[in-house]
Amino acid sequence: MADWTSLAQELDTWARSGQTATFWWRDDDAGADAAKLKELLRLRQGLGVPLAMAVVPDWLTPDITALIAGAGDIHVLQHGVAHADHSGGRGRRMELSAGALPSGLRQALIRSRNVLRTSFPSSLIEVMVPPWNRIDEAVLSILAGSGFLGLSTLGPRCGARRHGLVVNNVHIDIIDWKAGRRFAGDEACLEASVRHLENRRRGVVDASEATGLMTHHLVHDAACHAFIDRFVHTVARHPGGRWLSAGMVFGAARRTDP
Repeated sequence: MADWTSLAQELDTWARSGQTATFWWRDDDAGADAAKLKELLRLRQGLGVPLAMAVVPDWLTPDITALIAGAGDIHVLQHGVAHADHSGGRGRRMELSAGALPSGLRQALIRSRNVLRTSFPSSLIEVMVPPWNRIDEAVLSILAGSGFLGLSTLGPRCGARRHGLVVNNVHIDIIDWKAGRRFAGDEACLEASVRHLENRRRGVVDASEATGLMTHHLVHDAACHAFIDRFVHTVARHPGGRWLSAGMVFGAARRTDP
């Protein structure tokens, strides 16, 4: 398994080759807990790097809106509609399921996007982050036809666009969801980061896709915060690493009305 030295050595390799390893940070499930969000925003303020908040429109409250809007250097992405499971008990949980289309999913997506447009007029980037990082192909085409311009899920992307949507995913999940929704541990998180960086450098995956750190502030504990703090600082202070904003990652994904 990788350790902090492994990460530093991989960044050294990037720097020696004259390249910069790009990173971005996406935090999911915003809208439900102001206290937990305040903790994350305090941490981010001390780190001084950009953050993308995946906001669940139907969870959004005035206090959450005010916290995010007043934080600065934060972009808002759309995290589904209500983070509700529409799988019908068939397979893994999914909100953006083709099975939900007959019951008005397209209309709900547009309605909830308008909520975010009103709440975050200057910080919203119309990128969809599907709950549970799952989405049916039929819904992708509807997103593109409804004016959404970007998509972010989990794992190395297969191409820079899907159905015309700009794609940049996340690759480092700091939570172990099968072990009580707790911190996955330094080794597992560093292994994921070093593996993606090495695969980018060697051309195994798309080298131009920024390596994504995924966090979930609702389930963070002190160990999560300690890892985020050290990881972000390690990358930011290294000549071979650079943190990008969601605006840079999704440079083409700017608002246009459908």
